[in-house]
Amino acid sequence: MSAEEFRRYLAENQGKAKVPKYRNQKIETEDGVFDSKKEFRRWCELKLMAKAGRITDLDRQVNFTFEVNGATLRYAGSGRSVTFRPDFVYKEAGSMIVEDVKSEATITRVYLIKKALMKACYGIEVEEV
Repeated sequence: MSAEEFRRYLAENQGKAKVPKYRNQKIETEDGVFDSKKEFRRWCELKLMAKAGRITDLDRQVNFTFEVNGATLRYAGSGRSVTFRPDFVYKEAGSMIVEDVKSEATITRVYLIKKALMKACYGIEVEEV
């Protein structure tokens, strides 16, 4: 692409919204921002279940940091901790449930590794909705 073609491309696309990677549509509500309509629908279902008393301690976007033998796992080179932030966490019949809203496209290798780490480090099986 020549410099002129690049300038023309920038001029034509200036102000256009970027298309999300997975074609999801963010939803903004009084409960916060949700990454997709599917995630928001599940939140509404869980809120109804909590109101009915079927689940307790409902929360969103809880961070889990992974530790092995007392040492925090870190990304190579960056020093940042390896974390997992599932969409929903709640208790059902006294057991902690961790849910992540997924489509086929969002089940990536990184997600599968973090899902395995949740099982290994916390003994929690992440449920995909």
